[in-house]
Amino acid sequence: MDGPGGRVVGGPVLRGLSLSLGDTATTRALIPAAELAALGSEGFIVRARLNNATGVLVVAADGNPMLYPTINPTAVPLPFTHRRTRRTRRTAHAAPHTHMN
Repeated sequence: MDGPGGRVVGGPVLRGLSLSLGDTATTRALIPAAELAALGSEGFIVRARLNNATGVLVVAADGNPMLYPTINPTAVPLPFTHRRTRRTRRTAHAAPHTHMN
């Protein structure tokens, strides 16, 4: 119901906030595991629901991890991973190592 100045009159009163992140009972009440699994790699859901009885807004979020390649994973370098390589001794005639900007 709209009141003067477009304000909501008689609406729910927010008395608290509850955050639920990851695989918890509260998150599963708002985000079923099957719904999340259907999104695949790096899929995520953020959902909120107001409990009118208590006035607490519950915000839940959960997501799927990134799936890495399983067939010959050494053939394709993965982003943000650094492999140790065998260092060779630098000689006087070796070109200096440069970084690209």
